[in-house]
Amino acid sequence: MTTTTLMILSYTSLLCAFSLVPFATWAFHCAPSSRLIHWNDVEPRTSRPVSDRLFAATSSGDPNGTRKSKRSRASSTSKGSTYPKRNTNRRYDDEKSKQSTKEAWSSKQPTSSNGKSSRANPNQESMYIQFSRVFQRHVVYRHIPSNNDTNWDGIGDTTITSMTTASRSTEEVMESFEFLDEAMAKYPGIPVLAPKDLPFPPPTCSIEWDSNEDVEEKTLIKTTVDGGVGGGARKRRADVEQDECESTVAGMGLTTLCELQYEYDCVERMSTTNSLDASSFQRQQGAVSSNVDELGYRYDQSRLAIQTLLKLVTTPESQINLPRHFFRLDPKRFASRGLTSDVILKNHNRLVQLLSGVLGMKQRDIDFVLSNFPQLCLYNGDEVECMIDFLVSPLPQQEFVSVVMVAEKGIGGESVDWPRLWWKGFGAGLTVSQAAASLRVMPELLAMYYEDSSKPSILYMHQQMRLSVSPTLIDETNTNLGHLIEGTPPSDAYFFAYMSSLGVSWGQLRILISALKLWCNCNLDPTWEIMQRGPVRSMFRSSAMDYLRQRLQVKPSDLHRMIKTHSRLTGYDACFKMKPTLNKLQSTFGLTGSEMRKIVLRMPSLLGMGIQSIEDKLKFFLNEAGMSMEQLRTALLKQPSLIQYSLDTTLRPKARFFLHELGIPSSLLSRIITTAPALMGFSLSDNLRPKVCCLMRRCALNQFQVGVLIATSPSLLSLSQLGKMNYECKIEPTLSSLSELLEIDNPHDLGQILMAAPRLLHHSIASLDDKFSLLTKSLQSKEKAIIALRNNPSLLTWTLIVLRERIDLSLEMGNDLFTSLQPSKRGRRKMMQQSPPEANYEDAVIVSFESSSLESISMICPTVSVAAKEAGLSKSAVIEAIQAGQCVDGKFFSYLKDISEPGTALKHVSHDDHKVSISLFVSGSVYPGDRLDVARGQSRTGGICLKVINDGTIDNYESIVDDVLAAASSCFGILVPNSTGNVILAVFPLINPSKNRCELFSLLGALRVVESFIKTRRTDGDSRTYDIKIFSDSNYALKLVSNRDRLLKLGGCFAYSEELLSSLNMKREYVNIDILHPLARSFSRLNGQDEPPQSRNKKVVDAKVQFLHSMDSISKQDDWVKDWPGRSGPGFVRFLKRQARAAAEWQYNRQ
Repeated sequence: MTTTTLMILSYTSLLCAFSLVPFATWAFHCAPSSRLIHWNDVEPRTSRPVSDRLFAATSSGDPNGTRKSKRSRASSTSKGSTYPKRNTNRRYDDEKSKQSTKEAWSSKQPTSSNGKSSRANPNQESMYIQFSRVFQRHVVYRHIPSNNDTNWDGIGDTTITSMTTASRSTEEVMESFEFLDEAMAKYPGIPVLAPKDLPFPPPTCSIEWDSNEDVEEKTLIKTTVDGGVGGGARKRRADVEQDECESTVAGMGLTTLCELQYEYDCVERMSTTNSLDASSFQRQQGAVSSNVDELGYRYDQSRLAIQTLLKLVTTPESQINLPRHFFRLDPKRFASRGLTSDVILKNHNRLVQLLSGVLGMKQRDIDFVLSNFPQLCLYNGDEVECMIDFLVSPLPQQEFVSVVMVAEKGIGGESVDWPRLWWKGFGAGLTVSQAAASLRVMPELLAMYYEDSSKPSILYMHQQMRLSVSPTLIDETNTNLGHLIEGTPPSDAYFFAYMSSLGVSWGQLRILISALKLWCNCNLDPTWEIMQRGPVRSMFRSSAMDYLRQRLQVKPSDLHRMIKTHSRLTGYDACFKMKPTLNKLQSTFGLTGSEMRKIVLRMPSLLGMGIQSIEDKLKFFLNEAGMSMEQLRTALLKQPSLIQYSLDTTLRPKARFFLHELGIPSSLLSRIITTAPALMGFSLSDNLRPKVCCLMRRCALNQFQVGVLIATSPSLLSLSQLGKMNYECKIEPTLSSLSELLEIDNPHDLGQILMAAPRLLHHSIASLDDKFSLLTKSLQSKEKAIIALRNNPSLLTWTLIVLRERIDLSLEMGNDLFTSLQPSKRGRRKMMQQSPPEANYEDAVIVSFESSSLESISMICPTVSVAAKEAGLSKSAVIEAIQAGQCVDGKFFSYLKDISEPGTALKHVSHDDHKVSISLFVSGSVYPGDRLDVARGQSRTGGICLKVINDGTIDNYESIVDDVLAAASSCFGILVPNSTGNVILAVFPLINPSKNRCELFSLLGALRVVESFIKTRRTDGDSRTYDIKIFSDSNYALKLVSNRDRLLKLGGCFAYSEELLSSLNMKREYVNIDILHPLARSFSRLNGQDEPPQSRNKKVVDAKVQFLHSMDSISKQDDWVKDWPGRSGPGFVRFLKRQARAAAEWQYNRQ
């Protein structure tokens, strides 16, 4: 006996010894003191009889033969079940059992009066859904009757000799789906069969009941889901929960194994005992209950199966010295899959035929494969044959565009119907020799379960298997496969490089990885990129990773990104944390499998929520916000983080803001949350209230009139006040453009126009210009166009195409165009029927944390009296605080009308020989950007764009630009080669690139360039004063640098401390201190502040630096602006953002 045989036998014996512990525990629970009720005694999830859910394709009460969904499934009792009860002592009469089961199955097939099938759709009478472990998809099959198949019962596969030859002619693959609910929704009423290797009954259909309960309590609790009525009487044992997670079928969602239907052959096999060895289950009569007798029998059979397997896979010719990795060969696993000695022997013989007949392997190679990967003998032979056939089938033709995209770029693999592609005779196109060589080295490629698919380490492959792959080829593999192997262990790339050395093309590898999900594994070893994100386990739990891959149908790259976004995910248990949370979310909000995957990819921290937390949020939205479940579901799909917001610090304060400060009726709060759920996550003091104040001040509206605008168009508050994502949909620039177009000088008139058409602010400035030009041309008068738009502002909310069609139609009918453009009496129904409360805009009082500022606003009050009441002060005290500008209890009070508007426009000034003004516009971006269908945390790169503007004060402008470019080349690490003229493109050099970090770093880069430029000028004897203005389009970055005193205080410290950040009211995780502190240090030096004693740098004299927003400085009259797209400031800002994104994309492709 070889060393391998001894090691495997010793290891297996050890596992068998340990497996006696759970067996003894299980037997103890089945003793007379407590009762183990199996699938045919109780119903684990629904009120429908288990026999109907398990075996019958239809019920007698459903003449159409449709399988009702879980939500609409009608309640019924088990009295009507026609499925025969299984004898608990397992001593069946073989022929009697077969006949009764056959009769029960026949009784389930509905027929009409003429004897024909009564299914609603005749085309579906021979269709069924079954899970394919090869492709990890739910496949819809249609049986094609043949001459030798006249008695087919409409369910399952017919008895065939070879799947590759006969199955394609008898079983048509109609379509496949990643999630079962999608298949059931598109093909309602057809049977859903259990996977081919799942035993009958499934291993997880068991529930434990306390022995001290009376019959009435058991009956009452038995009819509930998850023990909702009987308190804690209904229990699920820990080992059963573990079994459910381990036996999870990918994409099943909320459907359990107990609700699937089973083929007749499977039931027949489980109902007969004649072929079994009677001596293996002889027991003392009366020693234990019949349930223990049955369980012990299954365990005896599993131990015999293990012994049979070890005899088959261990041979004297085995040449391996050490097992590549230990695997589970315990009796529990064999018993749960219904594996017996006969099944093992049958699978082994089938495997030998496949490996020798299809792949041409010699007996020595077959023994090598089976001894290294004995799990192959546990798999269904048809599934293994399908896998091998897919490997050697030819590649599809070019007309399969989706497959071509996968082969060329590796994208879109989840949208390709791989099972149907295989049914049509196509596959990966490997040669027989390539497939045989690959499987001999890595038989794990044929794995059907995630727990079996892990590959050995690179060290093992190099030392034990004598594989040698050059590092150059491995680097080439990482480059060509890219995101397909992101988050996988290094052994995956090593083996794919080996396959490339065999002549397998990169396109074929992309097809294989995309089609066969088990070919890639999750890297369980955390990398430095993940470890620096937050607390992580030293080694990830393989069971948790496998469960997420199956439940959500995600790739290793998705899991890798999820962990980078939410590192605590590595500490969650699959059975006791992830599974209950996912079930609760999916069942509560009625989400499909794809929708569940979408929201978890966008917000992985949802997996860490507790059941009680979900219940509390649900009560708030349903009871306090007045939302319906459909509205809440819609809002959650738009904003997955909605369910995670804190009740006391986020959700309830937002609700009070809308209801009390804006005067919106409570009946409209649900519409606001449904239409714009992102508003619930915005900051009240720094975002929502400043926007409301902006509308009040620019349009002379009181806060309740602004509430009418928000009730009509809730997404109005999601627009940026100055500029952020969409540079033509901003509040202040759009209002300014509207005032110029319609020649409005009075803010009150502008407010009336906005009240008549609140959705005006959603349209871009360029769109408003184009519509105004069209009306001016059509009416042949600018004055008439202005009058028409003032009378009917909603004309500007139409699309340009619709407006042109209305004008053409009016002219064709011979109507007066000016009269036709007047407003209709019908109009759109108002959201708020009652008028807003009366209040004067000039009396509005702003309560903020900063003096005379529209930032950090804590409250908007319509009058001084309201402000005094809310603050708990007297009216005279508030008036005194307003007049003196004093701080009362940490808050400042001021009239909104008295707060000055920021005037920072870029002005052309006369030439001064002793002063130089330099304006720098900066922008930052990342690539690739965020998308709803892509997991957060994907690998990205950042880019920086910097442009120098001549504002009329520089006489030798070209010399200045050359010196700035020279300074930039020394300050930025990597410059994009395409940087030309006065536009500088650079790469974000730090870790963790994000939009906010790139935008903040663009300011730091501009400061470094300016500092280097001025120092160089000073060395050359230049003594002029430099006035530097740095413009950015980032609200995030400008918010951090807007407080000059705070920035100088931070820059005066050589090293920051937590106490300093706390005193400056800066949160470390929000401010990106690794960028902000160097920025503050440079800003301090450029503004002439003395350096700390530890610093080697010197302050810069005769210089002044200030940060401004890009949109505050750009005017349509500027000559340099007219050269940019859109001939406006937003067009120029978009140009800078595109350039920054181009720099990021250049670096992404370069890496």
